[in-house]
Amino acid sequence: MKRYIYLVLILLTSSCAIVEDAKTYIEKPLKTAEGLGESIEAQTGYEAYVNMHWSNGKLANLTIYIGASAAEIEDMLQFNKQVRLIVEEHYEEVPEAVFLSFYLKSVEEQSAFFLQRGMNDGGAGRYNEAIENFSKVIALDSNSFPGYYNRAAQYNAWGKKSLAIQDYNKALILKPDEVSLYHNRAITYRDINKDEKALQDYARIIELAPNDLEAYYWRGLIYDDQGKYKQAIADYNKVIEIDPNHANAYSKRGHAYKSLRQYRMAVNDWNAYLRINGNQSGDAEWYRNLIRAYDYTPNY
Repeated sequence: MKRYIYLVLILLTSSCAIVEDAKTYIEKPLKTAEGLGESIEAQTGYEAYVNMHWSNGKLANLTIYIGASAAEIEDMLQFNKQVRLIVEEHYEEVPEAVFLSFYLKSVEEQSAFFLQRGMNDGGAGRYNEAIENFSKVIALDSNSFPGYYNRAAQYNAWGKKSLAIQDYNKALILKPDEVSLYHNRAITYRDINKDEKALQDYARIIELAPNDLEAYYWRGLIYDDQGKYKQAIADYNKVIEIDPNHANAYSKRGHAYKSLRQYRMAVNDWNAYLRINGNQSGDAEWYRNLIRAYDYTPNY
């Protein structure tokens, strides 16, 4: 970790500045990516150099090394490019103060830093830390779509559904035609048993994307749960029209037909499910027995 901070500080001096006494510590500083991180001598040299100029959390005013040859300058520039790659891969490890004081000057750069670190935290299951970082993105820019979008996802994963919905609502003000937002909000509404709200979101998705298979499928499931079997079947029909090999749509439509006592139609769908799915879900024999229970013979 320590060497990452030092590397950041060297980068901060300038992407094209060659410092006066760098040559004292490093001869030909790393020509390849393999050298970076592997060369103890180069790391030690840069660490010694930075230590010499680091005082009370601030870099001294460094001067440009005028006597560098063109080849040496190229070496230093290549090294700084490699450092930038390391920095970008270790957002969560680099102290925030270092970035904000020396590296990230603009709001856009700071937002990108907090956004990336929030995503890293979220991916590691550190929901509270992720939310803090996305909140900083929003504090920097109250109209940050990525800030609200990603914070909502973390609230959702953390079980804070009402807060997730609030952020989805704010994100939708910024991008009212963003289909993925309606999907995410609909899932959250389903989680808290607000099916009517979820149905509204699925209807909006279908307006924006008439062939969105998932919207029809999940809306069909809600209609099923509500006992609206004809409406559910209409949505399952659309799913199968879009994807004729959607095994679950056949299964669900079969159960909807069964609820309407249309047993021949139900059996046809269950046979289609067996044809497509085989025993991938471990339920093939269960479906065969179900078909037999209605005095039909399984085809698969």
